[in-house]
Amino acid sequence: YNKHTMITLSSREKQVLKLVADKKTSKAIALELNLGLRTIHFYFECIYAKLGVSGPRARYAALGKAMELNLRSRILKTLRT
Repeated sequence: YNKHTMITLSSREKQVLKLVADKKTSKAIALELNLGLRTIHFYFECIYAKLGVSGPRARYAALGKAMELNLRSRILKTLRT
């Protein structure tokens, strides 16, 4: 992960991360989004790769990284205006 690289998550990946923030399990996320569990796991793998996280706590590391990037993005937008 290069701090100067723009990381873009798809709208579905953002939905999945929001549900993680809501403390939903993979199964609950699949049910809520009407998707299969394998599809949810695929989205997790894409999110992890984009955010450069791995390991047993990758789900929460991804959430933290996404929140950090969102905050940094908002700060940069404020500085530009």
